[in-house]
Amino acid sequence: MSILKAGLLVLLAVPALAACGGQSNDAGPSTTPTTAASSGPGSTTPPASSAPTVPACADVWVAGQVLPADYNGCTHDNTTEAAVGHACKTGGDLIAYGKAWAQLGQPIKVAKGELAADRAYKAAFNGC
Repeated sequence: MSILKAGLLVLLAVPALAACGGQSNDAGPSTTPTTAASSGPGSTTPPASSAPTVPACADVWVAGQVLPADYNGCTHDNTTEAAVGHACKTGGDLIAYGKAWAQLGQPIKVAKGELAADRAYKAAFNGC
């Protein structure tokens, strides 16, 4: 093949290849499935995960806020803190985190001192 023919093929192939990966500028949503971006250096999008998102402990354990009935734990400093509790015969486990405590699906209370010495917590614990 001559250099002229090879050059012509390259000139014809480059625009065709460039059009393959281009995206249109229309505002409509894409119907093409996408894949998660790589998590390598320079990546700004974390890879997709099928694991459920675990809420931050600071977002969950707020005095007066209702502890979700399906609460299983939370994250603190990138560490998952499993739910620690006491199964109640009346239903709804009694869960504690630090000085905070609540029965699943009930408002969160915070002990004034040590949790084990808190009267309200002891009453709830003994009432289970």
